[in-house]
Amino acid sequence: MDRRKGADVQFRLALDAIDQVVTYDIACEYYAKIKARFRASPDLADVAEMVDRIRWGIPALHVTGHKADCTYLFGTAYMDCVGHFHGETAEAYWPSANRIGGHARQMNNGHRQDTLIGNANDWNWKKIVKMRAFLWSMAWAQD
Repeated sequence: MDRRKGADVQFRLALDAIDQVVTYDIACEYYAKIKARFRASPDLADVAEMVDRIRWGIPALHVTGHKADCTYLFGTAYMDCVGHFHGETAEAYWPSANRIGGHARQMNNGHRQDTLIGNANDWNWKKIVKMRAFLWSMAWAQD
């Protein structure tokens, strides 16, 4: 067993080095007592200590509606080693998906999945087609 101790230690160090960042619209409220909630739950108690290692953030478009403290404590722009990302990309699709919700609700599982996937593919295709014109206009706006 001692032959693998070095590898075990290195593996442990690698696990400790994993940086976990979770963004959530209300991270400031959600994380406040998460450890106590996990400890109190029989299903989650075994991972309660793991939540201490998570860094919590609020996506850029949502943090603007929070208190100033939240902006500095949870805004991803102020977090070390967190790349800039468009954290609201998934939400831009919701209005399109909401239009087909009533129809999809009445479908069987297979048809519903096909419809939702088709709608998402259509939305992505339109986004990509419009991207060229958008980037072109942005390039000209810089000059």
